[in-house]
Amino acid sequence: MFAIGEAVVYPAHGAGRIVGLDERSVLGEKRIYYVLELLGQAHTVMVPVGVAQACLRPPLAGAAVERLLDELKTEVKLPTIWMQRHREEEKILASGDPYQVAALAGTLFRYQRGKTLSLSERGVFEKALAMLASELALIWGVSLDEAKARVLARLEDQEVVLA
Repeated sequence: MFAIGEAVVYPAHGAGRIVGLDERSVLGEKRIYYVLELLGQAHTVMVPVGVAQACLRPPLAGAAVERLLDELKTEVKLPTIWMQRHREEEKILASGDPYQVAALAGTLFRYQRGKTLSLSERGVFEKALAMLASELALIWGVSLDEAKARVLARLEDQEVVLA
């Protein structure tokens, strides 16, 4: 069970802190919910306590953080047909896997060096960057903007590793 004030990651949504517990009645059944404040988002999210163990996780720590940053170098093999590529990008975001999201962010960052990303791909890149930055901001104890700046600086310095 998580505690109030604890940092957590809600995969596919980002990282934040548990700011409280709330009891709600849904379909006549009383349930207790964690109330989360996600970094960079103006609203709170409620996650049922019974479901939280399956969908919330603690932020990465130690060597896992460096591995996450190393994944920015990995090239994701994306389809060349736009609709298939977009579906694959959305699938990666929805997975909430931080390593896949990091590899996707790195790949799209490098794509935009060669050409301008479409509006939808730019949105995917921004969402991937925000997901990474929110977790890293909690880990590093910095603002969301500072974490984004650090990730972008790391991307500028990276060389490609083919997966």
